[in-house]
Amino acid sequence: MDGKCLPDYSLTDEWQVCLRLPGEIKYPAFMLYARELQNARPANNKLNVFDLLALFRASQGDSQRYTDEVTLRKLIDEGLLISAQDGYKLSDRYYEIVKKTTANVTGQKDDTINVQLLDVNKLTERQIVIYNSIKEGVQLNVQLNTTDLSNRLSIGFKTMQRELKVIENLGLIVRVGSKKTGHWELIKNISKK
Repeated sequence: MDGKCLPDYSLTDEWQVCLRLPGEIKYPAFMLYARELQNARPANNKLNVFDLLALFRASQGDSQRYTDEVTLRKLIDEGLLISAQDGYKLSDRYYEIVKKTTANVTGQKDDTINVQLLDVNKLTERQIVIYNSIKEGVQLNVQLNTTDLSNRLSIGFKTMQRELKVIENLGLIVRVGSKKTGHWELIKNISKK
């Protein structure tokens, strides 16, 4: 099968089929946030797939135009979605989780999560310069998007996108707003010489 992992049916019994597919968790902070939300809710009031999709769109800075009004109102009333200048954002609890996690979250056999704390030593010199530029922008109350950073630092746009993704995956910055009009903000202040 070209080096791909096989599905795991080990928990299947004569009454039910249990299929587990191994894979990388692409958005660990959101997964932990969704799990925390679901665990805090009673069994008869869990978030449905449409609720979770709306929350995921907000975490990515995407538009809520495909979210129905009932779902949107429910999430706003419960404080899970907050109206922002250029759309909606998640509650502060999501950003607290993002601060504590990196992209290195793995599902274990017993379905527990192994979360590694931030390691700022993983940043390259260029990534530190980019981070510091975002930090300066925040201090000056200037909202910087990818194009602004690319022009300001004379780094190619595609390279800037890759570097920002690495810094974002380390949980140091977050994109706020839509892909078109959004900007980068700090999650955690770091210092590295």
